[in-house]
Amino acid sequence: MIKYVLFLLSLFYASNCIAQDVPFEGIKKINGQTLYFKVIGKGEPLLIVHGGPGLNMQYIEPHLRYLADNYQLIFFDPRSTGASDIPNDSNATEYKYLINDIEAIRKVFNIAKLNILAHSWGAKLALHYALKYPDNLQSLILVAPSALGNSFDTAQQNYMNNRAVQPAFFEKKKEIMQRHISLIEIRQRHAFLFSMYNAEDVDKIALTYPENYAEAQTALFRGLSHDYKIYDTDFYNQLPKIKVPVLIVRGDADAIPLAAQQKMQQSLGNATLVRLSKSGHFPFIEEPERFREVLRAFIDKLK
Repeated sequence: MIKYVLFLLSLFYASNCIAQDVPFEGIKKINGQTLYFKVIGKGEPLLIVHGGPGLNMQYIEPHLRYLADNYQLIFFDPRSTGASDIPNDSNATEYKYLINDIEAIRKVFNIAKLNILAHSWGAKLALHYALKYPDNLQSLILVAPSALGNSFDTAQQNYMNNRAVQPAFFEKKKEIMQRHISLIEIRQRHAFLFSMYNAEDVDKIALTYPENYAEAQTALFRGLSHDYKIYDTDFYNQLPKIKVPVLIVRGDADAIPLAAQQKMQQSLGNATLVRLSKSGHFPFIEEPERFREVLRAFIDKLK
C-alpha cells in the first residue's frame, strides 16, 4: 500500500493534521476545476495565496522555499491564472468561487485548520476566506496586504506620482521601456517599480506569462468585476470577527498607505503589524533575512 499520508505533529500549534509526506507538482481537481499545485517540504501545512490578481506562483515561490525546512508549503495558481485552467463558465472566477476553492484545497489536503500566507491582493482573498470559514483557520500571515475598498486610492496614487519623478525611479522606468519585452511586462514592472525600496530590485521579480495569458486575464477579471460590489468594498468593520492570530508584514517603501494596514491591524484585534524599513511591496525579495526573522518570531510566539 502506497504511503501517501503522514500524521504530523504540529510544530507550533497544539493541534494535529494529516498532510502529504512527499513533494508534489502537478494538477488537482478542485471544485470541478483543474488547478496547478506545487508542494514542498514537511511539517505544518502552510497555504500560499499569491497576489495579482492575475500573477502566478512563479514570482513568490523561489523566495519562500526556505520555509520548507519547517513547513509543508502548498503553492497553487487560482482559476484562470498561471498553469491552472480557465473555467468554461464565464462567471466562475467570481470571488465566491475563489474563496470556496481555498476551502476545497483544505479538504483535499486533509488539513484540519489552515495556516495561510497571503501576499498583496491575495491577502484580501485570505481575509474573505477567514470571514466565511472562521472555524477552519489557524493563523494568517498577510504580506503587503492591499487596502480594503478605495478610500486610500488617492494617497496611494500621490505616493506613486512622487516616486515617479525621483531620479533613480525615473531613469529605471525609461530603461524598462527600452527593453525588448512584452507590453504587459513593461506595464507590470512600471506598476511595481514605485513600490520598491531600491529601483533596481524590480528586476528581481520573476514575471512569467502562459500562452493563454490574455484569454485567462479576460476571464479572470470578467468574474471578479461581476461581484466586486460585494467583495471589493471596504469591509474593515467585519474584520473583528476574525479571531485567529494574524501577522501583517509591511515594507515602508510600499505605495499602499501605512494607514490602510494600521486600520487593518486595529480592526482585526488579534494582529501584529511589523514594518520593514528597507523594502516595499515585496519584502521577501528586498529584505529576505529580516523577513525570515519576522516570520520565525511570529511562529515562535505561537508555539
